[in-house]
Amino acid sequence: MAPVRTADVGGWTDTWFARTGTVCNIALAQHATVRIRAWHPDAGGGGATRRRRAPSGGVRLVVAMSGEVYEFEPLDASALPGRHPMLEAAVAALPPPTPVTVEVGDDVVLGGGLGGSAAVLVALVAALSTLRDEGRGPLDLARLAHRCEVGAGREAGVQDHIAAAFGGISAIEVAYPDAARAEVLPDPSTRSALQRRLLTVSFGRAHSSSDVHREVIGRLSSPGGSATLVALDRIRAAGRAAIDSLRDDDLEGYGRALAENQEALRSMHPGTISNDAEELGRLAAAHGAAGWKVNGAGGAGGSMAVLASADPQRRRAFADAVAARAPWRVLDVSFDDDGVRTRLVDATTSPPAGEAGT
Repeated sequence: MAPVRTADVGGWTDTWFARTGTVCNIALAQHATVRIRAWHPDAGGGGATRRRRAPSGGVRLVVAMSGEVYEFEPLDASALPGRHPMLEAAVAALPPPTPVTVEVGDDVVLGGGLGGSAAVLVALVAALSTLRDEGRGPLDLARLAHRCEVGAGREAGVQDHIAAAFGGISAIEVAYPDAARAEVLPDPSTRSALQRRLLTVSFGRAHSSSDVHREVIGRLSSPGGSATLVALDRIRAAGRAAIDSLRDDDLEGYGRALAENQEALRSMHPGTISNDAEELGRLAAAHGAAGWKVNGAGGAGGSMAVLASADPQRRRAFADAVAARAPWRVLDVSFDDDGVRTRLVDATTSPPAGEAGT
């Protein structure tokens, strides 16, 4: 399982076209889950192994979010089905040593601007790595997951995969495609206040970050490309300001970094700030919020991070106002400090909890 992230201050500067960047993001305890069931030819005994049919090919892929189930042979990269290119690319990059069923859960709604696809890929490569008895660290897992996403034809920066792999509050310095990550550790009282005040608001509609990326890339090669470069510089500076503010236990400064990032995005491409985001920003301001920023690439749908007021009453009033604006909703999730994690179960003798008799 691997977490998504919110409040990616400095996002966009972790891309191939920005080349260098600084990002501060925060992992959330909303997790993508992947389960791999491996069949061993010499497995004896009872348990789950004997009650399920092993895949006739190398891999059976079960995608809960779409209800699809299909089989493929991962050793021939040229013959992959192409139905879920990112998932297939990950399996082909780390082919299982035995026939397996790969089950991708529907815990994370993709298109929320929270790095859901990166979380799924990090969870998948971590599970495959564990099955292959490889000792990959979180940065290696993040790099591999990012390569799989880009190799499947998607525009993607590196910061989402790092958040999913490491968890916590990350300070990320990017020299694309490489990145260095350090943990940001505010004072415990500051962290508790940040947990209370930083609200992630879902707009209830999915978006595609790749589409917005392509539009911005097009602007870079247009006559007005210099303005986009200036905006990227402002976004980098906002990422650095967010990191410095949290390290200095300055939440109001962190709120200003969110707001500056939002305005830099607007100057880079007005389409990054949707009508929903504009309306939520006005609502946040009316309730004393210190800052707000669209998550991910922005555009229609997705979500936004809001550093709400330090006043509990104003904060509750803001949350109530969001709840009254369906399909908007505040995600009720805490921060995640652990990043990706795996659990290995010998199902021949001890089936996973809740699965006896299936």
